[in-house]
Amino acid sequence: MSDQSQQVTLMGLRTRAGLTRREVANVLEVAEKTLYVWETSNNLPKMTVSQVLNG
Repeated sequence: MSDQSQQVTLMGLRTRAGLTRREVANVLEVAEKTLYVWETSNNLPKMTVSQVLNG
């Protein structure tokens, strides 16, 4: 998908769920700034599936 309007983004999923960055960051046990960087840049999360599922 090259059209950004049709891409599923971390920010889009978070806002659709009605969650704040702080709430998601707390669950994932990362800094709020880290989540911001993931949402606004090309830096990908370096997390294992286990970290995400156990969050």
